[in-house]
Amino acid sequence: MMSHFDQLVTNQEIRLADIQEFTSSPTNIGKPFKNRYYIWESSGTNGLQGIYIQDRSCISRYQAIEAMRKPIEAMFTQYTRLILGQERIAYIGVLDQHYASTVSLAILKEDFSSLKKSIRDFSIFEPIEQLVSKLTNYDPSVIITYPSMAICLADYASTDLHPRELWLGGEHLSTKQRNYIEGALQTKIYCSYGASEFLPIAWQCHQGSLHVNSDWALLEAVDENYLPLPAGKLSHTSLLTNLVNKAQPIIRYDLGDQICYSPTKCLCGSLLPHIELAGRAVQHLKFININGEQVKIPALAIIALIEDHGIFNATISQNETMTKGGNQYLYVHFSNTSHPTEQQFQNIRYCIEQLLVFKNSINLLVLRSSIAQNSVNNSGKIDIFPPQY
Repeated sequence: MMSHFDQLVTNQEIRLADIQEFTSSPTNIGKPFKNRYYIWESSGTNGLQGIYIQDRSCISRYQAIEAMRKPIEAMFTQYTRLILGQERIAYIGVLDQHYASTVSLAILKEDFSSLKKSIRDFSIFEPIEQLVSKLTNYDPSVIITYPSMAICLADYASTDLHPRELWLGGEHLSTKQRNYIEGALQTKIYCSYGASEFLPIAWQCHQGSLHVNSDWALLEAVDENYLPLPAGKLSHTSLLTNLVNKAQPIIRYDLGDQICYSPTKCLCGSLLPHIELAGRAVQHLKFININGEQVKIPALAIIALIEDHGIFNATISQNETMTKGGNQYLYVHFSNTSHPTEQQFQNIRYCIEQLLVFKNSINLLVLRSSIAQNSVNNSGKIDIFPPQY
């Protein structure tokens, strides 16, 4: 898409070079390009950063979808508190880059001046102790951020930081992570699923289901050959078609996310289909077993084993050399806020070896390491393992 950007936009006066110059300055975040279009960039988790352009009507529809499609009780509480001037929203993100969440919030504050008083921005790269101190002083009723940052905040649960709600998105959130965060911060989590290609893909109802906004976007669950899969089957990847954006058509775009449509209706009563999100399709570790065969293991399977021991925000990596009979290493990196005891690590190592060594016949050594410097990418998200794997 990026290599043919100028040919794919519907206004032929738009040029990629001009947009790149526009986005090179943080002062343009949330401002209209050519007084007509709004620009944001993807975080480039697949190795290539994308640039997305949308007109005013597209932005307005995004705002309407985000505002109206949430549980009724949460929506009523929020609107009441906003009217009374009681809502304090903290956004923790990357403040100097044109990422979708940062840009969309900047636009929202320009469109609705009252929100400028209710929303305060915090840098996701702030040292966690300083960030927690600033948040505690602000005492937010709502925090908007990534799940990995919410876990860091939960690790500091001894503080007085107890927001009413957490609005999370941008990363996979497991059930164990959700329970840990909600218990530690005494809060309620509402998740959303979106992408730079279409910001509000799905929203979470009060039953905890992710409902696809299928009246504004088409999200297809497909196999390795891009053929459609029935409900109940986990996809190899997913294809997105944006029915809102007329400035930059997005048609059957490969998101790389594994999803599964539920075959049953949600108990909340919504007629919109709901999905389970399994994570990135490309996130697999590759090993060579004792027979010289390549074995692929989903990274999330190993992360889940680590979470079973109450450790969150861990990342994993492996050595690049894979030969039959040779030593293969899996490195587990722990953050300073979620550091296990030696006994916990030995238990984690045992469970990983049960999966890889005994069930998959892989010669493997599991080693402990401090968290890698590059585990947090430019968007502030935590990469569960380096993208080259």
